[in-house]
Amino acid sequence: MQDKLFKVRTMAWYGDEEMELNFPACWEVVNCKMAGHDTPALTDDQIEAAFAHPIGTKRVRELARGKRKAVILFDDMRRPTPVGKIARFVLNELKDAGMKDNQIRFMLSRANHENMDNEDFLKKLGPESAVYWYRSWPEVLAQLNAAHGEGTRVAFSPCAPIQYPESEEKSQPG
Repeated sequence: MQDKLFKVRTMAWYGDEEMELNFPACWEVVNCKMAGHDTPALTDDQIEAAFAHPIGTKRVRELARGKRKAVILFDDMRRPTPVGKIARFVLNELKDAGMKDNQIRFMLSRANHENMDNEDFLKKLGPESAVYWYRSWPEVLAQLNAAHGEGTRVAFSPCAPIQYPESEEKSQPG
């Protein structure tokens, strides 16, 4: 009897490789792919159309109009979600609603997964969206320090240079 061979994708964000898994022929093994697994990725035009015609809700720009702040939650490196590709459409909607850059924050939803370093943030968010993540840190740190009480100091210092848009300050946030 010949072993059962399955190929799975692994190393998303770090090379996106294919790995072969061998199982004994006597095992019952089922490769359960999620819905849409073999569907091609959406094009920019398709993503833009989806934002222009949401199903069952108003456009993001309509929901954001008149609001003081927007927080965009994003997943960590354990998920292959192309946040940077999607985030620029969300940012366009927020800006079309009249929001300024300093009203927009990105927040990592990592639960109990490992920390992400600067390289991870740049991969996950892309340089355009990573700027918003780093810009958020002074406010986040102030809240963390206030929550942890007297004598506690939480600090964060990005160590990778970020390319800011021309309209932004060129120095690194700290």
